[in-house]
Amino acid sequence: MKTEILHEEWNTVKGKIAVFIMSFSGDKPCLTQCLRGIEQQKKKGYNIEVFIIDDANSPLELSEEQLQQVKYRKSYFNRNGNLNGTQCAHGMLMEMLRCARESKAEYILKVDSDMYIRSLDRFLKPLEENPECVIGFKLCKDMCYCAGVTYLLPTKGLYKAIKDFYKWYNNEKDNTKAWIEHCPEDWAITRCVTSVNDYTMFQWDNSTDPSTWLLAPFNFKEIEKDGTISPLAITRFTMYDFVNFGNRYDLEECKCGELVNKKHPRDIAGEFMAIFTDYDLLNFLPY
Repeated sequence: MKTEILHEEWNTVKGKIAVFIMSFSGDKPCLTQCLRGIEQQKKKGYNIEVFIIDDANSPLELSEEQLQQVKYRKSYFNRNGNLNGTQCAHGMLMEMLRCARESKAEYILKVDSDMYIRSLDRFLKPLEENPECVIGFKLCKDMCYCAGVTYLLPTKGLYKAIKDFYKWYNNEKDNTKAWIEHCPEDWAITRCVTSVNDYTMFQWDNSTDPSTWLLAPFNFKEIEKDGTISPLAITRFTMYDFVNFGNRYDLEECKCGELVNKKHPRDIAGEFMAIFTDYDLLNFLPY
């Protein structure tokens, strides 16, 4: 009997990025704008393939045009609301690896649907010196992980992170009490991938000196009572490479607070994300 042993090397395309977005039904207004920003990065020359991992319990309703832009599938593991718990983090790692193998991407870029990316150039700079690292944002001084709004992982390290996830988690229990019970996905995934692969975690500091920030949180408190916002405020956000519209809970404290009685905060966030995106794409060439 003749036997031949085969091995799959899972080769990657150098520099290719699989954008990974976890979504649910309420994300559509913001997701539409998020995809417009990602499309601009593709036009700049980045080799990007977009994957939408929808919530089977509360799925999106994407148009045929949008479905042609992305690879779409549903997940069935427990997300515990807003991507929390060990099952969610472990399941996301598995989905990330599946997307990486399908696209042959060298990197996974996890992106929240309410994040608008104006430029990836500076964010990805650490890869020039260290192509095997985790990159993300540090949003407060005590943040020991990369914030879930956007983070980059080498796909090479995903399998080991999946395999050793619960071993890492149990060790982490012994080392720190912070976040253990809650287990948010960004804390678990970025720390696990970094730790088990002995990678370096690069955190772009968005916690101290605002003059150096790459990311700006959209300020919903600047919306006027009539639901408008100053062009000057919109212009200010074009100083940044990333603009995040996730702090919509500020809406209840805004001058336009009555808008919340008429529309869901996610819909309002989507409207102002569209206003900014339209302004940015109309007036600024990609840089």
